[in-house]
Amino acid sequence: RKAVEEGREKESFLSHMSHDMRTPLTAILGLIQLDLQKPDLPEDLAEDLGKVEASSKYLLGLIEEILETSQIHAGKIVSVSSAIREKTIVDNIDKVMAVQMKQMGRNFQIQVTDSVNRVVMADAKHLERVLVNLLQNSLKYTKKGGHIRLGVNVRYAGSTARYTFT
Repeated sequence: RKAVEEGREKESFLSHMSHDMRTPLTAILGLIQLDLQKPDLPEDLAEDLGKVEASSKYLLGLIEEILETSQIHAGKIVSVSSAIREKTIVDNIDKVMAVQMKQMGRNFQIQVTDSVNRVVMADAKHLERVLVNLLQNSLKYTKKGGHIRLGVNVRYAGSTARYTFT
């Protein structure tokens, strides 16, 4: 009984902390997006801000994952599919991981076997999270100077697409 109560207190704490962290991070993202819209923004600064934006979005996703954990423990997991370009998913993963890979001295490449410019229905947030978690694990277990490649194989059959990630 005490363990159950402690578990509830822990979930409550994590939920409140996540909410408190999400507010300033959302403001940071808003400011980055405003800066990226400036017409006289130097290209190198725009590129850096794009990377900061991608990393901030990933951090926001982690915070939301903590909030989702509470829902999972309550028996309520939510998966939301929406229309998104395949390329957007691949680009988001590249923005988040390329910086980390370079900082850690690993060579990183995303190899796509087919054009990924179609609009698909997907739970992009969860898909990106799974792929980034796998890539971060490969980062941990690959020696400095090593090569890490995310392969994306797409096979279309009419209106259906089948994806294989390696």
